[in-house]
Amino acid sequence: MDLLRGQRFKLEQVGVNSKLKLEVDMVLNSNLELDMSCFGVDENDNLSDDRYFIFYNQLSSPEGAIKKENNKDTFYIDFSLLPKTIKKIILSISIDGNGNIKEVINEGTIKFSNEKEVVASFNFKGQEYTTEKSIVLLEIYLKDN
Repeated sequence: MDLLRGQRFKLEQVGVNSKLKLEVDMVLNSNLELDMSCFGVDENDNLSDDRYFIFYNQLSSPEGAIKKENNKDTFYIDFSLLPKTIKKIILSISIDGNGNIKEVINEGTIKFSNEKEVVASFNFKGQEYTTEKSIVLLEIYLKDN
């Protein structure tokens, strides 16, 4: 399934049950460092616990519900392990240094996989942005279990 910007869908519709793999591949126009992070927020959209901010320096949440593969822009989410206080998962990217998303990223793809295969993907281009140094690539809302 090819996803469109702003599109909403249920993960179970594409064969994702309790485990999801998010893999981001990008073609860059620059050697600037990009920081990819995935974090869980509560019902007020607050990161109420720093242990749910997963990035290069913290590769896993306490119970292993959200994990980042070391030195890759790949995240694993096990919804069955998430505490009830987490209501949304956000995947974001930030530039470490000068520059903006439009200048640094040529194009990218987010691949959504279940335990067997890629089931959906979303393509994005840096030219879709202006002066942003950080963007939200996707949000996963936890609704109805």
